[in-house]
Amino acid sequence: MKKLLPPLTIILMLTACAPAPTATLAPAVIFPPAPISTPAPTPVPPPPPILEVQMPWSAPNAAYDNTPWWADQACFYGAPMLELLPAPDYGLIYPYVGGYIPEGRNDGSWWSEQELYGLCTADGQIITAPIYTALHALFDGTNSAYLLYDSTGKKEAPDDQPCILFAIDGSWVIELEAAVFGNAFGEWYGQQDVGYLAAKKGGLWGTIGYDGEIIEPFTHEAGWELYRAGFTDEQGREWHWCGGEVYMVSWLETLTQSDAEFYSWHEEIHIGGAVVPGGRVQPLGDRVYVCTWVYDEKEDRSTESVSVYDMAGNYLCEYTDGSFRDLTPELPSWVFYSIDDATGAITTYARSTAEHDGAPLITLLPAKISPD
Repeated sequence: MKKLLPPLTIILMLTACAPAPTATLAPAVIFPPAPISTPAPTPVPPPPPILEVQMPWSAPNAAYDNTPWWADQACFYGAPMLELLPAPDYGLIYPYVGGYIPEGRNDGSWWSEQELYGLCTADGQIITAPIYTALHALFDGTNSAYLLYDSTGKKEAPDDQPCILFAIDGSWVIELEAAVFGNAFGEWYGQQDVGYLAAKKGGLWGTIGYDGEIIEPFTHEAGWELYRAGFTDEQGREWHWCGGEVYMVSWLETLTQSDAEFYSWHEEIHIGGAVVPGGRVQPLGDRVYVCTWVYDEKEDRSTESVSVYDMAGNYLCEYTDGSFRDLTPELPSWVFYSIDDATGAITTYARSTAEHDGAPLITLLPAKISPD
């Protein structure tokens, strides 16, 4: 029997209501220099394949099975690699789940497993072993990229975790010492993609666009200063920066009735000088997408509505039936996976795109690898 685990959903919102040219968001920094092209990478030979498992995998109804976890699976370089090499002929690159890292407190109060990701082609050829964690699919309205953290170099501090930023077709790859997001909403809401990434190279911080271009040179001591900070106004309302001139403003109102206190939570979106209702918001290029939930009393359920504005806050259109999800950029980042209870094999399924029909992408034994 196979059990289906929750989807790894990293769904990005649509680029526009109708085809229209979009503009890339600029970072909120003082006197940003002109973009500097990232030099083309120097060709390097493929690294040696990973070392094989040191401890045998225990198979059902058998003492041991030393079959490689990637047995019978085609590999782009003949064997799984320990790094992603830039190449022009991968096609779209897909993440797959190939193993787990146990996580928990030392006192045993909780325990979980974090997925390990590898990278493969749309036809299931393995490019890298599953050595990455914390997959992020990034989009600025025009360009798309992946951010993956290297599990072999994971540190405790968020500003000291090696990672790679790369095009979703693998045509360019940038190795980074760390990266931090413009976390507009704080831990409760998660990380906010503001259209560029603050990253560290050579011990200093700069910003990179999702086309691989350097926007702000690596000359800063801290990464957070490359994002615009939120603030609390005189009325006690919290202003959370979302990118461009877009803020989410939230506040808690206390009401008293019959000597009892009631609390009312409020949110509104500020786009330029305009104020619009809504909760979640995402600027993309020259459009701003605001999500709200509408309760249908007849159906006794809430439905999601997405209103679209330009950067001046002018209303453009609205999606109320979920069709906007079909117009999102076709990033192959949304994957499901299942585990076969009998064998432990992991199957990753890619979402349906123009390049992939959503069928099983790759099936593997759990990977036990030695990256040394």
